[in-house]
Amino acid sequence: MSTRCTTHFKDNGADVAIIYRHGDGYPDGHGTDLLAFLKECAKLRDPRFGDPSYLAAKLVVYLANAFRSPQAPLLDFISVGVVMEDPEDIEYMYTVDCGEGEWPVVRCYEVGGEEVPIPGNFTQGPKPVVRRVKLNCGDYVGNPWHSRRFYRRTRIR
Repeated sequence: MSTRCTTHFKDNGADVAIIYRHGDGYPDGHGTDLLAFLKECAKLRDPRFGDPSYLAAKLVVYLANAFRSPQAPLLDFISVGVVMEDPEDIEYMYTVDCGEGEWPVVRCYEVGGEEVPIPGNFTQGPKPVVRRVKLNCGDYVGNPWHSRRFYRRTRIR
């Protein structure tokens, strides 16, 4: 079973873009991939950390490149997309607020669960601020079905 998630790119708290990921949405998967993505962006001449729409587009390209097989054509990928709102089956929601400073502020929420640490270590240069926040089921989607914990914590690669 896939662990689905969304990443909300925000500007001073307002949603600008939402990216859906079909699998590996738990913090050891998408959380670490999101931090690795930000580290890659930091290497660019113009990382666009203050522009959530450009940063969201870059995340789609980053994940699409990671998901497609090396022999496949450039556009032959699945498991990532742009959505208008959160699907009902997500288990994690990430937010990347681009309007809170020089680096984006990254937060992870588990739907109906506890605080969720995001593994990752930025050892050089400025760091994005990673905060863990509790999210109660009713506060998020109002659907009691989400309170069940049925995700797997292990990845098979």
